[in-house]
Amino acid sequence: MTHKQHKMRATRFKLDKMLNKNNQTNEQKRKQCNCVLSSRPMILRKSFAFSLLMLAVALSIKAQEIRGIVKDSANSAPLAFVSISVKGNPALSTMTDIDGQFILQGATFPCVIDLSYVGYAKASLSFTNPPKVKITIKLSASEFKLNEVNIIAGENPAH
Repeated sequence: MTHKQHKMRATRFKLDKMLNKNNQTNEQKRKQCNCVLSSRPMILRKSFAFSLLMLAVALSIKAQEIRGIVKDSANSAPLAFVSISVKGNPALSTMTDIDGQFILQGATFPCVIDLSYVGYAKASLSFTNPPKVKITIKLSASEFKLNEVNIIAGENPAH
């Protein structure tokens, strides 16, 4: 006999004992007994329904992800190791792989993502909703013109 069955049996025994003291008819005993015993399944049904509701709410507000690929705007070559982060939350960041592809997980919408890469202009993209398809982002190269470069023999240029 399981613990649950044992509890139900003990509850019924207590009810029978209580009802016999009051000298009630069998019909009255049955009605009172059904009310007491049927309240427990109702509580279980309500708690189950509440649990399902909370699960639905949790799934609807879960953080989403952004998938995409970053390419060079001039020749459409994929850019590896581009830094991608959510503006205002640097902990939510990622980097493109060797093929220029990335997955940014944990973003809550609306959000703005920042992209940076050495030798390319920084870019920012705004999202109000999570994109349904993989996005393609093209970064343009930024050129630096140096007027003069001085190299002195025997000096470490890093210091």
